[in-house]
Amino acid sequence: DGPACDGACCDSTSWLLHGDSSRDCAWIGTKTDVRCDKGDARAKCKASCGTCEACEDSTSWLLNQDTSRDCHWTAKKSDVRCAKGKGDNKASLNCRASCGTCSQQDTEAPTDAPTEAPTEFTCVD
Repeated sequence: DGPACDGACCDSTSWLLHGDSSRDCAWIGTKTDVRCDKGDARAKCKASCGTCEACEDSTSWLLNQDTSRDCHWTAKKSDVRCAKGKGDNKASLNCRASCGTCSQQDTEAPTDAPTEAPTEFTCVD
C-alpha cells in the first residue's frame, strides 16, 4: 500500500509522530478527530487530516463511515448537509468545493507585484 492520497495530495511516507514507527500518517488517519492535532500531523498527513490546499472535495471522506454519505451526497443539499459532522469530520472541511468553504488563497494565485505604500494622511479639524 502507498500513502493515503486525496486527489494529488498525499500523506508523508516518512513522517512519524515523535519518531515512533507505530505512529505514522496511517495511524493518524484512524482517529483524525483527535490525532490530527498532535505535533505537525496536519502538515505532514494532509490527505488523512483533510488539510490539502487545493479547493477540491475529498474523495475519501464519509459522514459517520456511511458509504452513501460522501461529498457527492453532501452537494445535493449543501445548505443543510455542509453543517453535518463534528471536528475534522465536518462536511464543510472535507467537501470544500461543494460547500463553498475554500479560502481566498485557495482560489487566487498570488501576484509578484507589491502593494502600494500607504499615502500620507494629515488630520484636519
